[in-house]
Amino acid sequence: MLLGGNAILLGSSGPLQKELLPDVCIGDRILVLAFQERGRFAPCAVETTATRDGDSFRIRDEKQFVLDVMWPTRS
Repeated sequence: MLLGGNAILLGSSGPLQKELLPDVCIGDRILVLAFQERGRFAPCAVETTATRDGDSFRIRDEKQFVLDVMWPTRS
């Protein structure tokens, strides 16, 4: 969550920060950073798009590496 939260903190507007970050801080929202689309390092080769879908976004394409993902554990 650290990298996803910092991406919002450093790369977005004040209103988006106020909308997302309080829920991250109390654990009600999880953010991750998905940054690479190809097996070979090419940070400028971006094909992923996000389009607004009501109150959320629909993301198209795929990422091969997603940092900070915490998979739920079964009890």
